[in-house]
Amino acid sequence: MDLLTGFLLMNAMPHLLLGVWKARMLSGLGFSPRANSGYGLLNVMGSLAPFTYRYGPSGLGEPGLYSGALIGLLLYFLTAKFFHSLFRAPRAGGG
Repeated sequence: MDLLTGFLLMNAMPHLLLGVWKARMLSGLGFSPRANSGYGLLNVMGSLAPFTYRYGPSGLGEPGLYSGALIGLLLYFLTAKFFHSLFRAPRAGGG
């Protein structure tokens, strides 16, 4: 159960970031940025199911592992636009 929880939670990260960056990548819902954001949110929600099944709803704050990973994911999500503008390569032709 823990492996599934971690896989789903970490699989959400690239899909949420690419959705914010308006980049295209294949996801379970299609290629568009909106589909990637939706798929990322589904992964986050999906990661809650096996976790709460094993530890119960009160377990979300107890071990700290899930909440720590979720906080890391949230920080990536909140800072995605900043880091994208900081590190993106300039386009050919000065764009």
